Amino acid sequence: MFKKALFIIGILMFIAMAPKGANASGKMEVQIGQEVTLAADEIGAMLNYKWVVTKDNKILAAQNQRELHYTFSEQGEYAATLSITDQNNQTRTTKISILSGDTYAQKNTEGGVYGPGGVQGSSQGAGNLGAMGFRAALTVLPQKDPDGRIHLVGNEGKVAFDLQQSTGTILEYRIDQNIYKDSDGNGIATDDIDNSGDTSYLTGKSWTATYKNEGTPKVAAEATLVDKDGKKATQQVEITFDPEPVRTGDPVATLDVSPASDARTQVVTLSGDEADASFYARNSTGNILEYRIDKDIFVDSDGDGNAGNDIDNLNDPSFKTGDIWHTTYKKTDHQIIAQLIVVGPGGKGSRVQRALVFGNPVAASKQPSEIHIEANRSFVRVGDPVEFQVVGLRQDVRNYTFDWDFNGDGTVDREIEGSAVAEYIFDQSGTETVKVKITDKGGNSGERKIEMSVKEQSKTVAAFTFHAEGGKMVFENQSVAAEALADKTLRYQWNFGDTNEENFIRQNTQQQQLAPAYEYVESGLIKVTLQVTDASGAISEAFQEVEVTEDMVRAAKEGIGTKEVKQETTPSASKSTPGETSGLLVKIIKVILYIVIAIISLLVVLIVGFIAFIKLQHPDLSLSEVIEELKWKILTMLGVHENEVAAVVGESENNPPPSEPTPEPVGTRRGASDSDPAPTPAASEPAVEGEVVRASPAAPSDPAPAEPKKPEETPPPQNNSGPIPDWLKNA
Repeated sequence: MFKKALFIIGILMFIAMAPKGANASGKMEVQIGQEVTLAADEIGAMLNYKWVVTKDNKILAAQNQRELHYTFSEQGEYAATLSITDQNNQTRTTKISILSGDTYAQKNTEGGVYGPGGVQGSSQGAGNLGAMGFRAALTVLPQKDPDGRIHLVGNEGKVAFDLQQSTGTILEYRIDQNIYKDSDGNGIATDDIDNSGDTSYLTGKSWTATYKNEGTPKVAAEATLVDKDGKKATQQVEITFDPEPVRTGDPVATLDVSPASDARTQVVTLSGDEADASFYARNSTGNILEYRIDKDIFVDSDGDGNAGNDIDNLNDPSFKTGDIWHTTYKKTDHQIIAQLIVVGPGGKGSRVQRALVFGNPVAASKQPSEIHIEANRSFVRVGDPVEFQVVGLRQDVRNYTFDWDFNGDGTVDREIEGSAVAEYIFDQSGTETVKVKITDKGGNSGERKIEMSVKEQSKTVAAFTFHAEGGKMVFENQSVAAEALADKTLRYQWNFGDTNEENFIRQNTQQQQLAPAYEYVESGLIKVTLQVTDASGAISEAFQEVEVTEDMVRAAKEGIGTKEVKQETTPSASKSTPGETSGLLVKIIKVILYIVIAIISLLVVLIVGFIAFIKLQHPDLSLSEVIEELKWKILTMLGVHENEVAAVVGESENNPPPSEPTPEPVGTRRGASDSDPAPTPAASEPAVEGEVVRASPAAPSDPAPAEPKKPEETPPPQNNSGPIPDWLKNA
């Protein structure tokens, strides 16, 4: 009961939201020969849709897809019934009555909702299209099967999305490749715009996405259109993977095209002065080795004189796989015929063709009685000319005067008599309202307007990335030429920021290269600049700070050194220049100087250490006594005897020794004075040559008479290091 109550409430809500052209009882009024498109508003990966069109209880059409396309060719009352079955086999049904007749005026069905899940409706006549308003029209390759899904075979496949047939003042054509996958990494899977970096984002032209079978239960793409008021229209399509079929038997060609061909005539309609088209041949069956596509059998694209044998996709993977192949057509006066030939083993093959014509379906669909403005562009960029034309006039155009206001400010920018065409160039971006006041010779007048979306002009942009590779810094050019330029050629000028003139001259040939690899011989943070000049002469610059490491410099120098060694095998390279010789001599002198300084420093440290050690052992000694003690220790370590030391001391004081040596008295080396009695040689043991003998102090009982000093004589210097010789005392 609860579900039934919700269903009834839903029915009442949907009826309350019925659009123009459908009354409260769920009816639509259309003209005879008018095509109606009805679409279930509810979208789900596990939903099954079924449409049935009846008249007088007779079934006229049945379609198992979300959208119903049907042309009402006879007068009368029709019924369109939609059944939606979910994964629980619960089915909901709604019915719409459609009245067809010549008395019914064209209705503006900008989109409405009827019944469970909702139904959006739009209508177009045979050759006439009603004012459809804001509506998303998504064409996909591969085309959807009757169940409304795209079936890819194998583990990988491509899908092309085309939104060019959508209607309304559209600012953005957004495509989310998979609404269940967060491609931009912001934690939200449903807000991705995967085509934001492609021109299709602004134009609705074909955009191709690659899918891989990752075993996920659901894959669904969503197209979202955004108009100038921020309104959105969305359309979804589910994508599934099927096993690769076993291709046996004779080849049978099947060619699907985007934009989609007319279901009755199989003619593909292109719009504008230039249009993109995509072909998909993988639905062909049989054992196929090649999928040959000729974009136009009337044009000899390979220049061999035979227009019928071209293979325009020869160098594309689609030649072997039958996957999506894109091409571009320019507006021509004659019909274009595209052709697919599939070839199997033994030369067996199959052929299919598709006709393409340039036209403007939206413009051609206007009723002759409806006066309106048409533009030759759906959107325009700043600085690009756009052409406006008033169509649907009842009288000869020479009977009218046209007052054009291109920016909607109420001021007439241009007055034209006898011509319904006006060209204008916008100088700023935004949404502009173009108005025209039409006045005939009888004084009757009326005003029409159209809104234009003006985008910023694309510019040539310089850009590059870099990475270290051994001893080189490799620069990868990512510059892009302005979209409006027919000639996309760019000229490059690099400034590598190298202050080493010799190194720069060695590599100056890389200044104009697309992707140079530069060797630096000095490390540091270096500013690198790229200047790009396009075919129009416009200049763009990009710069980045590049960090050159010591490892890179070392690797670069090793590479350069290797080259120099190879060059030394020639006579000219074996000679050293004077500059190289002088540089080597300076380096040797510096090394010797550093060694001498180190030795002197070590000696100073050792001497100061000895002095400190002796001072700690004998704190009663003065600094001069400590130095004297250090001198004796050093001389002793060098093997110098006391008599030799005394002789050295005497000579140093200008007291030469006598011609014959006098025996050295035995006594103490330190503390001896002139008043101490000296023992006689007879009373002491003889000294052994080469041995320092220290005698005990003389006994008090054997005093030696001291020789009185003469007052007028200066006493000899005292030697605290040992006994003073007699010759020195008597000197």
